Amino acid sequence: MRRPITTIGVLVSAIALTLASAAPATAAKGTLHLRVEGSDDVRYTDPTDCIALPDDANAVYNKTDARVVQSSAPCGADIEPRVIVYPGKAEHIPPEARSLVVLDQPS
Repeated sequence: MRRPITTIGVLVSAIALTLASAAPATAAKGTLHLRVEGSDDVRYTDPTDCIALPDDANAVYNKTDARVVQSSAPCGADIEPRVIVYPGKAEHIPPEARSLVVLDQPS
């Protein structure tokens, strides 16, 4: 009788750990606003990981709880940081920027 109870306890613990780790480690709470030339602003709610920038994006407003890095590398490549955009701040996006990367640690 003791073995089935131990097995059930191990399974419940494993399921709890799996569910707890399902959320992305780099999730930010809030919204990133991108100003795009000649178009409506683009909004990303609770952004995670890497966001590919639209071609005509020229400003980012960080209304999240995490720092965001502008990178000249595309998503999936090594980060080539250019500018850190702190929570509550806005920054110009230079033409060479290709992506925004949400950092894993809120500021």
